[in-house]
Amino acid sequence: MRPKTPVDAPVIGLALGGGAALGAAHVGVLFALEEAGIHIGVVVGTSAGALIGAGYAAGLPVSLLDKIIRSAEWRDFGRLTVPRKLGLLDPAALESTIARFTEDRDIEELPRRFAAVATDLRTLAPYLLDSGPVPSALLATIAVPGLFPPVRVGNALLIDGAFTSNVPTWGARLLGADKVITVRLTPERTMRPMALLRQAMGGFDDEAPDVLISPDTTKYSRWSAAGIPALIQAGRDATAEVIDQIRDLVPPADSTPTVS
Repeated sequence: MRPKTPVDAPVIGLALGGGAALGAAHVGVLFALEEAGIHIGVVVGTSAGALIGAGYAAGLPVSLLDKIIRSAEWRDFGRLTVPRKLGLLDPAALESTIARFTEDRDIEELPRRFAAVATDLRTLAPYLLDSGPVPSALLATIAVPGLFPPVRVGNALLIDGAFTSNVPTWGARLLGADKVITVRLTPERTMRPMALLRQAMGGFDDEAPDVLISPDTTKYSRWSAAGIPALIQAGRDATAEVIDQIRDLVPPADSTPTVS
């Protein structure tokens, strides 16, 4: 059963951007939102944002997400395989981990509405994964060419969503969010080459959110777990800076009755 929401209250969506290890900041954002009593009805993520978002949409406590990400070891992200597999890493270990924590459910079965964003190699356009097995969707959204093999879903051949939509505000609206809180992990100036590539591929990152959260990640590497504790705190701090804007998106909790 999905969480209760106030009658006629706006559906609040959370769009979580990609950024590899910088995705730890999303955990801090979730802590701050929960502490402020903000109900999230829709979660859409790209790459690392989808990994964290899927756990949250599956109903995992944020404290457990925090524990998981602090103890994450890089071997969980794949094992070396031969190049003919179209990727240097075999994602079997990660797929098993995802299935365990999400109870191997389909996206439609999650307590919160959820979608992951990948890139379709056939069309060079974003591909919104809002149904089907959670592990398959997450393997698709993190399938960096040369590291992980592409994932086939129906007729689509999918790779990392960051190539076409690293900050999927549009996806949250498409899933039914009336108001969208977006978390951008990487300053636009540091992502200029990727931004140009997204533009050339018809990227979808231009839609403005209702509230933007921008954790300070400039001191940390996308490819190192060393900064994870500090990144979690950065997510908390950045959310605290805009929490009044976020509260303005929703009516007071006791202003309307609730329904399931």
